[in-house]
Amino acid sequence: MNHRTQMDWILLWNLLARFGNVRRCKIILKDSLKKLPGIGWAAQQNLYLFVSRSWEKDKEHFHSVLNYFVETNKPVQMLIFPEGTDFCKGTKQSSDKFAKKNNLPIYDYVLHPRTRGFSELVKVMRHGNVKSLLDVTVGYPVNIPWGFRSVILGNYPEQVHFNIKKYSIDELPEDTEELQQWCQDRWAEKEETLRQFYDKKHFNQPQILFAVPEKQMWRKMSLCLILWAAFVLLAFFLFYMSSFWCWYCLAGCLIYLILTVTGGAERVLLSANKRLNCSSR
Repeated sequence: MNHRTQMDWILLWNLLARFGNVRRCKIILKDSLKKLPGIGWAAQQNLYLFVSRSWEKDKEHFHSVLNYFVETNKPVQMLIFPEGTDFCKGTKQSSDKFAKKNNLPIYDYVLHPRTRGFSELVKVMRHGNVKSLLDVTVGYPVNIPWGFRSVILGNYPEQVHFNIKKYSIDELPEDTEELQQWCQDRWAEKEETLRQFYDKKHFNQPQILFAVPEKQMWRKMSLCLILWAAFVLLAFFLFYMSSFWCWYCLAGCLIYLILTVTGGAERVLLSANKRLNCSSR
């Protein structure tokens, strides 16, 4: 998926809730995000794949996580942003500089992708139960939410359009260089697709009705909102009434802080799974 704004992954969840299963989605994201209290800790626990964007540092952990998904053979969806970061003035300048240095075309709607992670992802996951690759292009025809701050201030996107192409995993090349070129070719296509999109304000693809009716989605969303609101109110009530609850939460935060500093909760899970497999042999 192209990474137009910091909000892309959250908005993609809305799509998955209607067509797929949000719980199966694992995101490949920046290592710094695991340090965010609460959301970063939850991402660690859900085995999201954190990378520092230095292949020598990421290689071992990258393969450990992917091999875990292959070995457990559980249904999983891996979301990767090959651009490595969201599209903004600074990142576009860096992308343009890279393009000029390597005699590549200058893009106006996407950044040049980093293809190493993509090729390694495909090479490992094709040995598991992943049968297809979805090439997702996101566009915002009216207003673009630059980040969480802009959404909080009221700049929530009026519309979000997704253009999706599905490829069988068997269609993709097996050679590393050919895989990387395949990814670059898709990004060249995205550039032209988005150029036409922002001119016409829609993709040149037939629209597909949601698999889950909107009334059913509203019921689910309303139930989630009620349950989370009740949980937050209960938590604040317990903070006021129970010293045990305060110490319990403090201990939990301290544990996650220690885990984050020492590598992350996901590394503990992978290590425990490795020891379990060794003891069962």
